[in-house]
This record gives sequence, structure tokens and C-alpha cells, in this order.
Amino acid sequence: MDNGDLVSSSSSAMKKKQKLEDSVDDGVDSSSLEEEKCRYRSMAKVAIAYGINPSVENSTITEMVHIVCPDFRLDTSKLKSAVLEMHEDGNEKVKKMLKDAHGRFNTVL
Repeated sequence: MDNGDLVSSSSSAMKKKQKLEDSVDDGVDSSSLEEEKCRYRSMAKVAIAYGINPSVENSTITEMVHIVCPDFRLDTSKLKSAVLEMHEDGNEKVKKMLKDAHGRFNTVL
């Protein structure tokens, strides 16, 4: 893998993050925007941990959110975006770890 691949994957991850942030109303103040992003990120963690498909409209996570917070309208597209964002973040961390460890492995061998 060359540096061009890393740069293109980093830029695609940044574009996805920006898309998630842009998908929320622009008229909302930044604290409620961060709060909503935090909610979706937390729900994404639950979906990932339990293997719940966030793209299904009547999934377990939708039912749970409705029971816990009946006023909150779950947008599955935002939840899918949060799951993808977490996946991209994980990929970037692994790539960085492997890249950092590669130099140490070479010196040991």
C-alpha cells in the first residue's frame, strides 16, 4: 500500500464525517448538534456491539430508542453514517498502528 492509498482513504473518511455533520439542520446551535452526534455515535456503538443492522427501519435499536426516549425520532440514515464513521475511524487506527509497528518489526528482524 502506498501513501496515495492512505491519503485517499483519509480524505474519504473526512468526507463521510463532514457528510454526517452536514446532514443535521444548519439552524440548530452547535451544542445540540454535538449532543445529537453523540447520541447517534452511542447508538452506533450499541448496534456494532450487538450486531444490529442499523439500516432496517424496525430494528431492535429503533424499538429501544422509542421506549427510552419517545420524543426522539431516529433517523436510520444518520445511524448508518455514524456506524460507517466509526468503521472508518477504526480502519485508520489499525493502519496507523500497523505502519508504526512495521518499523519496529523490521529492526527486530
